[in-house]
Amino acid sequence: MTIGHLLDNTTLFEDVTMVPAEASAHLKNGTVSFEQSHEHDAGSQYAEIADGAAAIRTSVERCITSMPDAAIELSGGLDSRIALSAIPEQLRAGRHAITIGYPDSPDIASAKKLAGVCGLSHEIIDLSQFNDESIEKVWERSRRVAYRDDFSTNAYDRLTIDCVDDFLLETSRIGGVNGEFARGFYYAAMPIEKPVTQESISRLLSWRLTTNDAAPETLFRQEQRSSFQSRLGELVTSLLSANDEPLGSVLDRFYLNQRMRRWAGSAITRAMADRTIFTPFFHSDFVKWASGVSATSKRDSVALSKVLQDLDEHLSNIPLDSGLLPAAIANGGLAMKLAGFQQKARKLKTKLLQRFGGSRKLSLGGKNFQQKLSAKDSIDRLNWSEIGEIGLFDQKMIEQLRNSEISGSRTTIGYLLPLSFLTEYLHEPDNKARITRLTPVEN
Repeated sequence: MTIGHLLDNTTLFEDVTMVPAEASAHLKNGTVSFEQSHEHDAGSQYAEIADGAAAIRTSVERCITSMPDAAIELSGGLDSRIALSAIPEQLRAGRHAITIGYPDSPDIASAKKLAGVCGLSHEIIDLSQFNDESIEKVWERSRRVAYRDDFSTNAYDRLTIDCVDDFLLETSRIGGVNGEFARGFYYAAMPIEKPVTQESISRLLSWRLTTNDAAPETLFRQEQRSSFQSRLGELVTSLLSANDEPLGSVLDRFYLNQRMRRWAGSAITRAMADRTIFTPFFHSDFVKWASGVSATSKRDSVALSKVLQDLDEHLSNIPLDSGLLPAAIANGGLAMKLAGFQQKARKLKTKLLQRFGGSRKLSLGGKNFQQKLSAKDSIDRLNWSEIGEIGLFDQKMIEQLRNSEISGSRTTIGYLLPLSFLTEYLHEPDNKARITRLTPVEN
């Protein structure tokens, strides 16, 4: 959590590891064996756009065949629009579509436009309705989120989803998660055509992995901070330097096997306990296609915009929440390059604020939660005595936080909250512990 999420196959639990990336696990006679699933092709210039469109179309159609009434998660972005465009036109009218956000946001406006064009039954879940929840209610939500995610995620990132789940407990839906695998999520300011270098690794660490969701360095004792940084550098270097692929292909693999494998494991798998969540962009055909597209083609969403054009030309000519036209992104041109440059400049400004100004990005709806969880009433509830005895943290900062001499940021409180709940959990009676036993069988 010092970098926003765990890396490699590690977990928070002693002697427990994740199934290795790109592998399947088999349990037989009490023994687990692993089998490598498949190798993805390194990026090339020869992956056809039509193949990507076919992969998404096939995956979405399978989802609808298995559950004809599945809703569609609809935002103003590109990924959910591609999932929508893969639904046959005759099956769109009247289909339930769900958008989460604030009524005056560009995201909602764009989703409304799409819903009207396609004749969808559009439900908007207005996040402002949760602004009046008491600190007590938000605290209990935080506890529920921490327990449900095994104390391994920033509480803020799950609170909005927890609120929305109150409305969608029985709604099965199709989402756009992992579409960004074909958009080059880690490409910004990176020399993606060149080999991996120590400089590019350092840039990834300082501009991506430790600026978004990571706990602030100042929270930790100096010796712990140095130890974390050293171990992190060594681990990321080993993960990125395993082969001779171009940096863009290596970053894609890193994103899929580290960030998305974790996210899917904690968020989607948990949600599947209550409903069916369809994730067509995790389908093996799409992943294989996206792995074969060159990094230069994926950058700035060009390849995915061309996929959208192939699936539905009309939907590609409706602006995204950013104001950009997918069709224009796909076709390029001077005007598009200028618009893309302006968008990159805005993102760079945000990243600079995160990197040097300590301004961490809030998740959707996060401002309301930050205000309440940073309030003195919430701060006083943290299990400070247990936190202080762990030995990881700078005692001066812990005391300043505890006494409200300094305000806790989203990443600081988001880090300490699940840790506080974990210390409570470890002292619960045995009969409250969650234990799962697997009984070996012959087959």
